[in-house]
Amino acid sequence: MIKNKELSGLVYDFYKTRIIFGFYRNGDCLPSVPRICGTFHVGRITVCTALTMLEEEGYIRTGERRNPEVIFLSNSEQYEERAAAYFVSRKEALLEFNATARLLFIPLWEAGAGKWNEAQWKPVCQRLANIRPGDIPPSLELYLMVLSALNNRLILNLYWEAMRYIGIPCLMDREKVKNPITEQTVRKGLESGNVTAYVREAFKDIYLQLEKELLTFIDRGCVKYHLEAADQIPFHWNIYRQHPQMRYTLSSILIRKVMYGKYPVGSYLPSLSEMAGQYNVSQSTVRRTLLLLERLGITKSYQGKGTRVCMNRIGIDLTKSEIREGLRLFRESLQLLSLTGRGVLLFTLRQDMEGKCAELAGQLHDVVERRQSYCCFEKVLMFIRHQCPLAMVRECYAKLANMVAWGYPFVRLLSPEDELDWSYYGWVKRMEQHLLQGEPEAFAKDWIQLLNQEERQCGALEGIEILTGPECVGMP
Repeated sequence: MIKNKELSGLVYDFYKTRIIFGFYRNGDCLPSVPRICGTFHVGRITVCTALTMLEEEGYIRTGERRNPEVIFLSNSEQYEERAAAYFVSRKEALLEFNATARLLFIPLWEAGAGKWNEAQWKPVCQRLANIRPGDIPPSLELYLMVLSALNNRLILNLYWEAMRYIGIPCLMDREKVKNPITEQTVRKGLESGNVTAYVREAFKDIYLQLEKELLTFIDRGCVKYHLEAADQIPFHWNIYRQHPQMRYTLSSILIRKVMYGKYPVGSYLPSLSEMAGQYNVSQSTVRRTLLLLERLGITKSYQGKGTRVCMNRIGIDLTKSEIREGLRLFRESLQLLSLTGRGVLLFTLRQDMEGKCAELAGQLHDVVERRQSYCCFEKVLMFIRHQCPLAMVRECYAKLANMVAWGYPFVRLLSPEDELDWSYYGWVKRMEQHLLQGEPEAFAKDWIQLLNQEERQCGALEGIEILTGPECVGMP
Protein backbone atom coordinates (compact mmCIF):
# COMPACT_ATOMS: atom_id res chain seq x y z
CA MET A 1 0.00 0.00 0.00
CA ILE A 2 0.92 3.64 -0.28
CA LYS A 3 2.75 5.08 2.71
CA ASN A 4 0.75 6.64 5.54
CA LYS A 5 1.61 10.27 4.80
CA GLU A 6 0.55 9.83 1.20
CA LEU A 7 -2.65 8.07 2.28
CA SER A 8 -3.50 10.90 4.66
CA GLY A 9 -3.16 13.25 1.71
CA LEU A 10 -5.48 11.09 -0.36
CA VAL A 11 -8.19 11.10 2.31
CA TYR A 12 -7.71 14.84 2.77
CA ASP A 13 -7.98 15.55 -0.96
CA PHE A 14 -11.03 13.35 -1.37
CA TYR A 15 -13.08 15.12 1.28
CA LYS A 16 -11.74 18.60 0.57
CA THR A 17 -12.81 18.45 -3.07
CA ARG A 18 -16.22 17.13 -2.08
CA ILE A 19 -16.64 20.04 0.32
CA ILE A 20 -15.50 22.84 -1.99
CA PHE A 21 -17.63 21.50 -4.87
CA GLY A 22 -20.72 21.21 -2.69
CA PHE A 23 -21.13 17.45 -2.32
CA TYR A 24 -21.00 18.19 1.43
CA ARG A 25 -22.36 21.55 2.55
CA ASN A 26 -22.35 23.56 5.75
CA GLY A 27 -24.00 21.54 8.51
CA ASP A 28 -23.54 18.17 6.79
CA CYS A 29 -21.52 15.48 8.53
CA LEU A 30 -18.76 13.39 7.03
CA PRO A 31 -18.80 9.64 7.64
CA SER A 32 -17.49 8.43 10.99
CA VAL A 33 -13.80 7.76 11.45
CA PRO A 34 -14.33 3.96 11.48
CA ARG A 35 -16.37 4.25 8.30
CA ILE A 36 -13.67 6.26 6.53
CA CYS A 37 -11.06 3.75 7.71
CA GLY A 38 -13.07 0.95 6.17
CA THR A 39 -13.72 2.86 2.96
CA PHE A 40 -10.07 3.65 2.30
CA HIS A 41 -8.66 0.53 3.98
CA VAL A 42 -6.36 2.58 6.20
CA GLY A 43 -5.72 2.95 9.92
CA ARG A 44 -7.29 5.38 12.36
CA ILE A 45 -4.15 7.53 12.66
CA THR A 46 -4.10 8.07 8.88
CA VAL A 47 -7.72 9.22 8.86
CA CYS A 48 -7.33 11.42 11.94
CA THR A 49 -4.32 13.11 10.35
CA ALA A 50 -6.39 13.94 7.27
CA LEU A 51 -9.29 15.25 9.38
CA THR A 52 -6.92 17.41 11.40
CA MET A 53 -5.66 18.98 8.17
CA LEU A 54 -9.25 19.70 7.09
CA GLU A 55 -10.09 21.20 10.46
CA GLU A 56 -7.00 23.42 10.53
CA GLU A 57 -7.97 24.83 7.13
CA GLY A 58 -11.52 25.61 8.25
CA TYR A 59 -13.44 22.95 6.35
CA ILE A 60 -14.74 20.83 9.24
CA ARG A 61 -15.15 20.75 13.00
CA THR A 62 -14.41 17.56 14.91
CA GLY A 63 -15.46 16.47 18.34
CA GLU A 64 -15.53 13.41 20.52
CA ARG A 65 -18.28 10.87 19.85
CA ARG A 66 -19.66 12.65 16.80
CA ASN A 67 -18.94 12.68 13.12
CA PRO A 68 -16.88 15.54 11.65
CA GLU A 69 -19.20 18.44 10.77
CA VAL A 70 -18.72 20.62 7.69
CA ILE A 71 -18.40 24.31 8.57
CA PHE A 72 -17.28 25.59 5.17
CA LEU A 73 -19.59 28.43 4.07
CA SER A 74 -20.53 28.87 0.43
CA ASN A 75 -23.61 29.03 -1.78
CA SER A 76 -24.82 27.13 -4.83
CA GLU A 77 -23.50 29.71 -7.28
CA GLN A 78 -20.04 29.67 -5.70
CA TYR A 79 -19.95 25.87 -5.68
CA GLU A 80 -20.82 25.78 -9.37
CA GLU A 81 -18.33 28.48 -10.35
CA ARG A 82 -15.57 26.78 -8.38
CA ALA A 83 -16.29 23.42 -10.03
CA ALA A 84 -16.50 25.00 -13.48
CA ALA A 85 -13.09 26.66 -13.07
CA TYR A 86 -11.58 23.33 -11.99
CA PHE A 87 -12.99 21.19 -14.79
CA VAL A 88 -12.74 23.70 -17.64
CA SER A 89 -8.96 23.80 -17.06
CA ARG A 90 -8.85 20.00 -17.40
CA LYS A 91 -11.20 19.58 -20.36
CA GLU A 92 -8.53 18.43 -22.80
CA ALA A 93 -7.40 15.63 -20.48
CA LEU A 94 -10.98 14.62 -19.72
CA LEU A 95 -11.74 14.32 -23.44
CA GLU A 96 -8.88 11.81 -23.66
CA PHE A 97 -9.53 9.98 -20.41
CA ASN A 98 -11.76 7.26 -21.80
CA ALA A 99 -9.02 6.19 -24.26
CA THR A 100 -6.35 6.62 -21.57
CA ALA A 101 -8.25 4.42 -19.11
CA ARG A 102 -8.52 1.65 -21.68
CA LEU A 103 -4.74 1.63 -22.12
CA LEU A 104 -3.53 2.26 -18.57
CA PHE A 105 -6.16 1.32 -16.01
CA ILE A 106 -8.41 -1.38 -17.47
CA PRO A 107 -5.47 -3.79 -18.10
CA LEU A 108 -4.24 -3.24 -14.54
CA TRP A 109 -7.69 -3.83 -13.13
CA GLU A 110 -8.16 -7.02 -15.14
CA ALA A 111 -4.78 -8.32 -13.97
CA GLY A 112 -5.76 -7.71 -10.35
CA ALA A 113 -9.23 -9.23 -10.79
CA GLY A 114 -7.65 -12.32 -12.31
CA LYS A 115 -5.81 -13.01 -9.05
CA TRP A 116 -9.03 -13.37 -7.02
CA ASN A 117 -11.10 -16.49 -6.54
CA GLU A 118 -14.77 -16.72 -5.56
CA ALA A 119 -13.98 -16.73 -1.84
CA GLN A 120 -12.11 -13.44 -2.21
CA TRP A 121 -14.95 -11.85 -4.16
CA LYS A 122 -17.58 -12.62 -1.49
CA PRO A 123 -16.53 -9.88 0.98
CA VAL A 124 -16.45 -7.49 -1.97
CA CYS A 125 -20.09 -8.31 -2.66
CA GLN A 126 -20.92 -7.64 0.98
CA ARG A 127 -19.05 -4.36 0.86
CA LEU A 128 -20.91 -3.20 -2.24
CA ALA A 129 -24.22 -4.11 -0.62
CA ASN A 130 -23.49 -1.69 2.23
CA ILE A 131 -22.32 1.41 0.36
CA ARG A 132 -23.57 4.57 2.06
CA PRO A 133 -23.83 8.17 0.86
CA GLY A 134 -20.45 9.82 1.29
CA ASP A 135 -18.41 6.67 0.74
CA ILE A 136 -16.04 6.35 -2.20
CA PRO A 137 -18.23 5.56 -5.25
CA PRO A 138 -18.29 1.76 -5.50
CA SER A 139 -16.63 1.62 -8.93
CA LEU A 140 -13.65 3.55 -7.56
CA GLU A 141 -13.42 1.51 -4.39
CA LEU A 142 -13.65 -1.73 -6.33
CA TYR A 143 -10.79 -0.62 -8.56
CA LEU A 144 -8.72 0.19 -5.46
CA MET A 145 -9.42 -3.19 -3.86
CA VAL A 146 -8.63 -5.16 -7.00
CA LEU A 147 -5.48 -3.19 -7.80
CA SER A 148 -4.28 -3.96 -4.28
CA ALA A 149 -4.12 -7.63 -5.32
CA LEU A 150 -1.15 -6.74 -7.55
CA ASN A 151 0.90 -5.75 -4.46
CA ASN A 152 2.33 -2.80 -6.37
CA ARG A 153 2.49 0.58 -4.63
CA LEU A 154 3.47 2.39 -7.82
CA ILE A 155 0.29 1.22 -9.56
CA LEU A 156 -1.86 2.32 -6.60
CA ASN A 157 -0.09 5.67 -6.61
CA LEU A 158 -0.82 6.16 -10.33
CA TYR A 159 -4.47 5.23 -9.86
CA TRP A 160 -5.01 7.66 -7.01
CA GLU A 161 -3.11 10.48 -8.69
CA ALA A 162 -5.33 10.07 -11.75
CA MET A 163 -8.49 10.04 -9.63
CA ARG A 164 -7.29 13.17 -7.85
CA TYR A 165 -6.72 14.89 -11.14
CA ILE A 166 -9.95 14.11 -12.99
CA GLY A 167 -12.09 14.75 -9.91
CA ILE A 168 -15.15 13.11 -11.45
CA PRO A 169 -16.36 11.52 -8.18
CA CYS A 170 -16.74 15.02 -6.73
CA LEU A 171 -19.72 15.77 -8.95
CA MET A 172 -21.55 12.54 -8.29
CA ASP A 173 -24.98 12.98 -6.76
CA ARG A 174 -25.13 11.29 -3.37
CA GLU A 175 -28.39 9.60 -4.27
CA LYS A 176 -26.71 7.90 -7.26
CA VAL A 177 -23.70 6.63 -5.36
CA LYS A 178 -24.87 2.98 -5.48
CA ASN A 179 -25.48 2.90 -9.22
CA PRO A 180 -22.13 2.21 -10.93
CA ILE A 181 -21.28 -1.31 -9.76
CA THR A 182 -23.62 -3.20 -7.49
CA GLU A 183 -23.51 -6.37 -5.47
CA GLN A 184 -25.86 -7.97 -8.01
CA THR A 185 -23.49 -7.09 -10.86
CA VAL A 186 -20.59 -8.86 -9.17
CA ARG A 187 -22.68 -11.87 -8.17
CA LYS A 188 -23.93 -12.25 -11.74
CA GLY A 189 -20.34 -12.16 -12.94
CA LEU A 190 -19.30 -14.79 -10.40
CA GLU A 191 -22.10 -17.09 -11.50
CA SER A 192 -21.00 -16.76 -15.12
CA GLY A 193 -17.32 -17.24 -14.25
CA ASN A 194 -16.37 -13.89 -15.79
CA VAL A 195 -16.76 -11.16 -13.18
CA THR A 196 -14.15 -9.04 -14.95
CA ALA A 197 -16.25 -8.63 -18.09
CA TYR A 198 -19.43 -7.82 -16.15
CA VAL A 199 -17.88 -5.21 -13.91
CA ARG A 200 -15.90 -3.72 -16.79
CA GLU A 201 -19.10 -3.17 -18.76
CA ALA A 202 -20.87 -1.71 -15.73
CA PHE A 203 -18.06 0.74 -15.13
CA LYS A 204 -17.94 1.69 -18.81
CA ASP A 205 -21.65 2.43 -18.81
CA ILE A 206 -21.54 4.69 -15.76
CA TYR A 207 -18.33 6.42 -16.82
CA LEU A 208 -19.65 7.26 -20.26
CA GLN A 209 -22.75 8.75 -18.66
CA LEU A 210 -20.66 10.74 -16.20
CA GLU A 211 -18.38 11.90 -18.99
CA LYS A 212 -21.34 13.14 -21.02
CA GLU A 213 -22.79 15.00 -18.03
CA LEU A 214 -19.43 16.48 -17.10
CA LEU A 215 -18.65 17.76 -20.60
CA THR A 216 -22.09 19.35 -20.74
CA PHE A 217 -21.39 21.02 -17.39
CA ILE A 218 -17.99 22.24 -18.65
CA ASP A 219 -19.44 23.77 -21.82
CA ARG A 220 -22.18 25.52 -19.86
CA GLY A 221 -19.81 26.75 -17.15
CA CYS A 222 -17.25 27.95 -19.67
CA VAL A 223 -19.78 30.36 -21.17
CA LYS A 224 -21.55 31.29 -17.95
CA TYR A 225 -18.36 32.22 -16.07
CA HIS A 226 -16.37 33.50 -19.08
CA LEU A 227 -13.68 30.83 -18.85
CA GLU A 228 -12.97 30.51 -22.57
CA ALA A 229 -9.37 31.70 -22.09
CA ALA A 230 -8.62 29.42 -19.14
CA ASP A 231 -5.24 27.69 -19.37
CA GLN A 232 -5.28 23.91 -19.49
CA ILE A 233 -3.68 22.09 -16.56
CA PRO A 234 -2.09 18.81 -17.72
CA PHE A 235 -1.88 15.69 -15.61
CA HIS A 236 1.33 15.45 -13.57
CA TRP A 237 2.19 12.11 -11.98
CA ASN A 238 3.51 13.07 -8.57
CA ILE A 239 5.20 9.88 -7.44
CA TYR A 240 6.92 11.50 -4.46
CA ARG A 241 5.04 13.89 -2.23
CA GLN A 242 7.72 13.83 0.45
CA HIS A 243 10.57 16.18 -0.54
CA PRO A 244 13.51 14.02 0.67
CA GLN A 245 12.40 11.27 -1.72
CA MET A 246 13.25 13.53 -4.65
CA ARG A 247 16.68 11.93 -4.46
CA TYR A 248 15.24 8.86 -6.23
CA THR A 249 14.12 10.92 -9.20
CA LEU A 250 17.39 12.86 -9.36
CA SER A 251 19.39 9.61 -9.05
CA SER A 252 17.56 8.10 -12.03
CA ILE A 253 18.15 11.24 -14.11
CA LEU A 254 21.88 11.11 -13.41
CA ILE A 255 22.06 7.35 -14.06
CA ARG A 256 20.47 7.92 -17.47
CA LYS A 257 23.02 10.62 -18.28
CA VAL A 258 25.85 8.30 -17.30
CA MET A 259 24.38 5.50 -19.45
CA TYR A 260 24.27 7.75 -22.50
CA GLY A 261 27.70 9.30 -22.05
CA LYS A 262 26.67 12.77 -20.92
CA TYR A 263 28.87 12.08 -17.91
CA PRO A 264 31.36 9.42 -19.09
CA VAL A 265 33.40 7.24 -16.76
CA GLY A 266 36.28 9.29 -15.35
CA SER A 267 34.49 12.62 -15.68
CA TYR A 268 33.24 14.75 -12.80
CA LEU A 269 29.64 15.71 -12.13
CA PRO A 270 28.77 19.41 -11.77
CA SER A 271 29.14 20.97 -8.32
CA LEU A 272 26.45 20.72 -5.64
CA SER A 273 25.25 24.26 -6.26
CA GLU A 274 25.18 23.78 -10.04
CA MET A 275 23.09 20.61 -9.81
CA ALA A 276 20.77 22.15 -7.22
CA GLY A 277 20.08 25.02 -9.60
CA GLN A 278 19.84 22.88 -12.71
CA TYR A 279 17.36 20.40 -11.21
CA ASN A 280 15.53 22.84 -8.91
CA VAL A 281 16.27 20.93 -5.71
CA SER A 282 18.07 21.73 -2.48
CA GLN A 283 21.78 21.04 -1.98
CA SER A 284 20.86 18.57 0.76
CA THR A 285 18.83 16.60 -1.82
CA VAL A 286 21.86 16.59 -4.12
CA ARG A 287 24.06 15.31 -1.26
CA ARG A 288 21.60 12.48 -0.53
CA THR A 289 21.53 11.66 -4.22
CA LEU A 290 25.32 11.48 -4.49
CA LEU A 291 25.52 9.23 -1.43
CA LEU A 292 22.96 6.94 -3.03
CA LEU A 293 24.85 6.84 -6.33
CA GLU A 294 28.05 6.01 -4.49
CA ARG A 295 26.36 3.09 -2.74
CA LEU A 296 25.29 1.85 -6.18
CA GLY A 297 28.84 2.04 -7.53
CA ILE A 298 27.96 4.79 -10.02
CA THR A 299 30.13 7.55 -8.53
CA LYS A 300 32.78 8.28 -5.93
CA SER A 301 33.03 11.60 -4.06
CA TYR A 302 36.35 13.10 -3.00
CA GLN A 303 36.72 15.85 -0.42
CA GLY A 304 37.62 19.12 -2.11
CA LYS A 305 37.68 17.61 -5.61
CA GLY A 306 34.11 16.70 -6.44
CA THR A 307 32.21 13.60 -7.54
CA ARG A 308 33.70 11.33 -10.18
CA VAL A 309 31.83 8.81 -12.34
CA CYS A 310 33.44 5.39 -11.84
CA MET A 311 30.82 2.69 -12.69
CA ASN A 312 32.71 0.03 -10.73
CA ARG A 313 31.04 -3.32 -10.06
CA ILE A 314 30.82 -3.08 -6.29
CA GLY A 315 28.82 -5.02 -3.77
CA ILE A 316 25.42 -3.34 -3.36
CA ASP A 317 24.16 -3.55 0.20
CA LEU A 318 20.46 -4.38 -0.08
CA THR A 319 19.97 -3.92 3.64
CA LYS A 320 20.04 -0.15 3.02
CA SER A 321 16.47 1.12 2.89
CA GLU A 322 17.12 3.56 0.05
CA ILE A 323 18.67 0.78 -2.07
CA ARG A 324 15.72 -1.50 -1.50
CA GLU A 325 13.39 1.37 -2.35
CA GLY A 326 15.15 1.88 -5.66
CA LEU A 327 14.96 -1.81 -6.42
CA ARG A 328 11.24 -1.78 -5.56
CA LEU A 329 10.63 1.11 -7.95
CA PHE A 330 12.44 -0.80 -10.67
CA ARG A 331 10.45 -3.99 -10.15
CA GLU A 332 7.09 -2.26 -9.84
CA SER A 333 7.77 -0.18 -12.96
CA LEU A 334 8.48 -3.34 -14.91
CA GLN A 335 5.22 -4.89 -13.74
CA LEU A 336 3.23 -1.79 -14.68
CA LEU A 337 4.88 -1.73 -18.11
CA SER A 338 4.35 -5.43 -18.75
CA LEU A 339 0.62 -5.07 -18.02
CA THR A 340 0.03 -1.93 -20.07
CA GLY A 341 2.85 -1.96 -22.64
CA ARG A 342 1.22 -4.01 -25.39
CA GLY A 343 -1.83 -1.78 -25.73
CA VAL A 344 0.14 1.43 -25.41
CA LEU A 345 2.72 0.36 -28.00
CA LEU A 346 0.15 -0.78 -30.58
CA PHE A 347 -1.96 2.34 -30.06
CA THR A 348 1.11 4.54 -30.57
CA LEU A 349 2.46 2.69 -33.59
CA ARG A 350 -0.88 2.47 -35.39
CA GLN A 351 -1.25 6.25 -35.57
CA ASP A 352 1.33 6.18 -38.39
CA MET A 353 2.29 2.55 -38.79
CA GLU A 354 4.95 2.65 -41.47
CA GLY A 355 6.68 5.85 -40.36
CA LYS A 356 6.72 5.09 -36.65
CA CYS A 357 7.83 1.49 -37.07
CA ALA A 358 10.76 2.69 -39.15
CA GLU A 359 11.63 5.40 -36.62
CA LEU A 360 11.64 3.03 -33.63
CA ALA A 361 13.54 0.38 -35.59
CA GLY A 362 16.20 2.98 -36.31
CA GLN A 363 16.54 3.84 -32.64
CA LEU A 364 16.91 0.18 -31.68
CA HIS A 365 19.50 -0.30 -34.42
CA ASP A 366 21.44 2.62 -32.97
CA VAL A 367 21.74 1.07 -29.49
CA VAL A 368 22.89 -2.21 -31.04
CA GLU A 369 25.58 -0.43 -33.05
CA ARG A 370 26.75 1.40 -29.92
CA ARG A 371 26.82 -1.87 -27.96
CA GLN A 372 24.23 -0.46 -25.57
CA SER A 373 21.45 -3.00 -26.13
CA TYR A 374 20.27 -2.60 -22.53
CA CYS A 375 19.21 0.94 -23.47
CA CYS A 376 16.35 -0.55 -25.51
CA PHE A 377 14.12 0.10 -22.48
CA GLU A 378 14.92 3.78 -22.56
CA LYS A 379 14.48 3.99 -26.35
CA VAL A 380 11.04 2.35 -26.36
CA LEU A 381 9.75 4.34 -23.39
CA MET A 382 10.95 7.66 -24.74
CA PHE A 383 9.54 6.83 -28.17
CA ILE A 384 6.13 6.48 -26.51
CA ARG A 385 6.82 9.63 -24.50
CA HIS A 386 7.22 11.62 -27.70
CA GLN A 387 4.85 9.84 -30.10
CA CYS A 388 1.77 8.69 -28.17
CA PRO A 389 -1.20 11.02 -28.89
CA LEU A 390 -2.52 10.76 -25.29
CA ALA A 391 -0.97 13.29 -22.90
CA MET A 392 -1.53 11.26 -19.72
CA VAL A 393 0.13 8.21 -21.26
CA ARG A 394 3.10 10.32 -22.33
CA GLU A 395 3.47 11.68 -18.79
CA CYS A 396 3.29 8.23 -17.20
CA TYR A 397 5.78 6.62 -19.56
CA ALA A 398 8.24 9.48 -19.12
CA LYS A 399 8.17 8.89 -15.36
CA LEU A 400 8.49 5.14 -15.86
CA ALA A 401 11.64 5.73 -17.92
CA ASN A 402 13.14 7.34 -14.82
CA MET A 403 12.15 4.40 -12.64
CA VAL A 404 13.43 1.78 -15.09
CA ALA A 405 16.82 3.50 -15.17
CA TRP A 406 17.16 2.39 -11.55
CA GLY A 407 17.67 -1.14 -12.78
CA TYR A 408 20.92 -0.39 -14.58
CA PRO A 409 23.26 -0.79 -11.54
CA PHE A 410 21.52 -4.03 -10.59
CA VAL A 411 21.48 -5.72 -13.99
CA ARG A 412 25.19 -4.95 -14.36
CA LEU A 413 25.75 -7.18 -11.34
CA LEU A 414 23.63 -9.99 -12.82
CA SER A 415 25.61 -10.03 -16.09
CA PRO A 416 29.22 -11.23 -16.44
CA GLU A 417 31.80 -8.51 -16.95
CA ASP A 418 31.52 -6.91 -20.41
CA GLU A 419 28.51 -9.08 -21.33
CA LEU A 420 25.67 -6.72 -20.44
CA ASP A 421 25.17 -5.73 -24.08
CA TRP A 422 25.17 -9.35 -25.25
CA SER A 423 22.44 -10.27 -22.75
CA TYR A 424 19.99 -8.05 -24.64
CA TYR A 425 21.45 -8.11 -28.14
CA GLY A 426 19.27 -10.98 -29.44
CA TRP A 427 16.09 -9.44 -28.10
CA VAL A 428 16.79 -6.04 -29.62
CA LYS A 429 17.78 -7.39 -33.04
CA ARG A 430 14.63 -9.50 -33.21
CA MET A 431 12.41 -6.57 -32.19
CA GLU A 432 14.12 -4.37 -34.79
CA GLN A 433 13.34 -6.93 -37.50
CA HIS A 434 9.68 -7.16 -36.47
CA LEU A 435 9.37 -3.40 -36.91
CA LEU A 436 11.15 -3.37 -40.27
CA GLN A 437 8.82 -6.14 -41.50
CA GLY A 438 5.73 -4.22 -40.34
CA GLU A 439 4.85 -6.69 -37.56
CA PRO A 440 3.87 -4.54 -34.55
CA GLU A 441 2.04 -7.41 -32.81
CA ALA A 442 5.17 -9.57 -32.89
CA PHE A 443 7.26 -6.63 -31.70
CA ALA A 444 4.88 -5.96 -28.79
CA LYS A 445 4.90 -9.64 -27.82
CA ASP A 446 8.70 -9.71 -27.61
CA TRP A 447 8.72 -6.41 -25.70
CA ILE A 448 6.38 -7.80 -23.04
CA GLN A 449 8.37 -11.03 -22.78
CA LEU A 450 11.56 -9.03 -22.26
CA LEU A 451 9.90 -6.97 -19.54
CA ASN A 452 8.66 -10.13 -17.84
CA GLN A 453 12.15 -11.63 -17.95
CA GLU A 454 13.60 -8.47 -16.43
CA GLU A 455 10.96 -8.52 -13.69
CA ARG A 456 11.76 -12.13 -12.79
CA GLN A 457 15.48 -11.34 -12.53
CA CYS A 458 14.69 -8.35 -10.35
CA GLY A 459 12.49 -10.48 -8.10
CA ALA A 460 15.34 -12.95 -7.63
CA LEU A 461 17.70 -10.13 -6.74
CA GLU A 462 15.30 -8.74 -4.12
CA GLY A 463 15.61 -12.00 -2.21
CA ILE A 464 19.36 -11.46 -1.71
CA GLU A 465 20.12 -9.58 1.48
CA ILE A 466 23.69 -8.50 0.74
CA LEU A 467 25.82 -8.63 -2.38
CA THR A 468 29.50 -8.64 -1.58
CA GLY A 469 32.34 -7.46 -3.73
CA PRO A 470 35.31 -5.12 -3.86
CA GLU A 471 34.84 -1.53 -2.81
CA CYS A 472 34.67 1.15 -5.45
CA VAL A 473 38.22 2.38 -5.91
CA GLY A 474 39.98 4.85 -8.15
CA MET A 475 41.94 8.02 -7.92
CA PRO A 476 40.51 11.40 -8.89
